[in-house]
Amino acid sequence: MSQTREDLHSLLYDLAEEAIEIAQSNSDGDIIETTEVPYLERRYQTIDDSIDGSRIIRTTEEESNKNEISTDVLRDTSQQLQETEIYDRVISEVESREFESLIVPSPESSVTAYIQSILNGAKNGVSDRDIARHISIFTSEIDSAPISWNPKIWILGLDIEDDSVQLEENITIRKPDEDDLVEEIRIEDDAGFNRRATGMPERAPTAIIEFSKRAPDRRDIYDTIQVMISVLQLYDVGSVSSMKVDLHTESIIKPFPLPGRYNSPDTPFSYTISESEISDLSLFYTHMYEVVEERLYSTDEQDYLTISFDRYENAIEENDSPESQLTSAIMSLEAMLLKDEEKGELSERLSRRADILLGLFGHQPIEISRKIKTAYSIRSRYVHGSETDQDYGEDLVSDIVDYTRNCIVIYLLLSEDFPKEKLLSKLDNASVQAESREALSEKIQEVVPEWAI
Repeated sequence: MSQTREDLHSLLYDLAEEAIEIAQSNSDGDIIETTEVPYLERRYQTIDDSIDGSRIIRTTEEESNKNEISTDVLRDTSQQLQETEIYDRVISEVESREFESLIVPSPESSVTAYIQSILNGAKNGVSDRDIARHISIFTSEIDSAPISWNPKIWILGLDIEDDSVQLEENITIRKPDEDDLVEEIRIEDDAGFNRRATGMPERAPTAIIEFSKRAPDRRDIYDTIQVMISVLQLYDVGSVSSMKVDLHTESIIKPFPLPGRYNSPDTPFSYTISESEISDLSLFYTHMYEVVEERLYSTDEQDYLTISFDRYENAIEENDSPESQLTSAIMSLEAMLLKDEEKGELSERLSRRADILLGLFGHQPIEISRKIKTAYSIRSRYVHGSETDQDYGEDLVSDIVDYTRNCIVIYLLLSEDFPKEKLLSKLDNASVQAESREALSEKIQEVVPEWAI
């Protein structure tokens, strides 16, 4: 008869006590033997006193030692434990669990990781409560149950006026500080390689996002971060992007990732959250997260909305030329506002439908129509390799990208009630019939709240 779940907890507790006893016997006295392990503290410095987004020009490095359990003690203790009855009983119980092989490599390696975590915690003394916490984490992991993750994300393209913003109860956006620009790297045999292990940032982040979430695997956390950034990209026109992700978790057996490598994406657009906007941002994020996750990331199939959002991301990330940004933004609008079979007068159709839709939310229709026609003309000349008129006003790009962002938000919220073809037909009717326009406005206002646009 297999052991019950309660029996596994008892077995793991007995195994922990046995491991500590063997480790102590392999050391000199009751204290488990430790060894000094060299670490490198690297501190990045910015070009001026400001940290937010400043270029990093210099670093200081300082070596130090930390006392850690000797690798010889860890190895000898594991080998001696493998000859005990309690070890065999734990392995038998773990083998009976149904776990994902990609997450938990093998029962033996899992139990070895558990033993090491107990011994690492025991170098400064371990209590019954400490052992119980290790057991809880370990059993959760072999059962693929959610564990706690606490990522720290370096963000570009988003600034905040206050020191910190509470986006939700467990999500904080804050200004970066000097401690964020410090890395601690374990120096192994190839010190030169490890000194370069995490790369070198070109600039400091403009903001830091920290949150906590229970999830069975780090892939779920990366998915959450992807949706989070997309929502922030849609709140305002900003090239919000992740510069680095550091994952922190109490995981015992799952692969623990190294600190994220730095990248410095182009951020041609950015926005700042003022104190008065905090409640609006929080409301937008809370309501739009599930919409964005379900509509843009819960399917592998492309449709007009996923294509439109991809083009919008291109527009806010490209830094080659204004023409390239306009082209991506217009392509995004085309995916939403033109029917697949439509030919001819595309500029007129696109601008008319955009000015009707955005006009329902307080935008000036005549201005929208004029700017979209101008942008469409630039886009057409650009994609056909012709020279473009450079005298079109520096605000045109940001306005067109903002129109695109607004349309995506509206479509995301309307997609269940108004399929694309249905909405386009109603927009066409609204352009020629005042009654149709009023009816459409009333219906849309019921679905799209004021905070969305």
